[in-house]
Amino acid sequence: MIGKLICFIIAIILFAFYMGFNLDNKCNIWLFVKTFDNVPAFMNSLISFGFGVLCTLPFALVRKYRKTREIENRENEKAKRKASKKVSSSEPKPVITDGESKSQSKRASILDKINKLKKQPVSESSVSTESDSE
Repeated sequence: MIGKLICFIIAIILFAFYMGFNLDNKCNIWLFVKTFDNVPAFMNSLISFGFGVLCTLPFALVRKYRKTREIENRENEKAKRKASKKVSSSEPKPVITDGESKSQSKRASILDKINKLKKQPVSESSVSTESDSE
């Protein structure tokens, strides 16, 4: 931040010297319809610089808007990932007793899942009978 301020002050000082040395230099400026006579040369530079700033301003604003939107999207995705991790971590994990090994507890959890699936009612649309196919 302080570096930008120092550079800006140096630029202003340099431009002041440029203006001071070119006060006597005059030029004519033609803008398609009108011609301005005896305009100081430094005014030409100043107006050109201002026009350049105006032309680049929309591009800078669009870039800043896109960056802000990308950051918000990343934060939303992180929040969604955290929420999905919380949901998946809320499932009960099998308890390993002293006598069981990890593989035994995995088998037990798989058998529990199979038993739960067996207990779920089967819909009639998924079951096909032989009489339906004939």
